[in-house]
Parts: sequence; structure tokens; C-alpha cells
Amino acid sequence: MLSLSGCGEADDRPLVSGSVTLDGDPVPEGEVMLVPTDMAVATDAGPIQNGRYRVRTTPGAKRVMIYWERDHPTDKIPGPDPGVMVPRAQQLIPARYNDATELEVQVQPGANTFDFALESE
Repeated sequence: MLSLSGCGEADDRPLVSGSVTLDGDPVPEGEVMLVPTDMAVATDAGPIQNGRYRVRTTPGAKRVMIYWERDHPTDKIPGPDPGVMVPRAQQLIPARYNDATELEVQVQPGANTFDFALESE
């Protein structure tokens, strides 16, 4: 469940921003998700563009999940239409940074900067 703010509404939630690199190189695209540890608050997410991200979220402890996928060059799976095969999505970020994340941050009121220097397995 992602939290979205309506068009034209003022958003006074803290801004979280920073950089995301993998093995020293900027992650060109993907998504950063901030998952509250108390689960009473919605998860917020924002895109990664050219190694940078920005997400508005609520203050508090967050688990950070970072994703970057692309189509696998040879692995195919059944598509939406019968008989059509489509490329399988390939996750380029190790699981310890997304589905089995080890990343946590403490979001404070106001602006927050968190840079994530990820390493391949």
C-alpha cells in the first residue's frame, strides 16, 4: 500500500532524499520504499532517477527497500495473452537491500538526507 498525496495539496511530511549507488556507480532508475516499523502508518515510495531519490513520508523509524529491475535478456515467462512469452524481470539490487532488507533509517521532521552505497553480493 503506497501513500499518495492529491494534486495541488500541500504536503508537510518530511522530505527524505539522497543518492543510491551500487558498487560505486549511480543506480540509474528504480524505487526507494520507506516502510514504517510500526505498521500503523502507510508505506511511502519514490523513484530513483540518475542515482538520486526523493520521498515524502512520516517521521519515525523506517525499513528501507531499494529496487532496480530490468528485463532478463533470455529468461521468458508466459505473458498476459495465451501463447505469448515476455521477458522475466531481473532484480539487480541484492535482496539484503529490498525483500530481506538490512537498511533502516530514523526520519526526523524537516529535511532528511540518507545516501545508500550498496554492494553486490
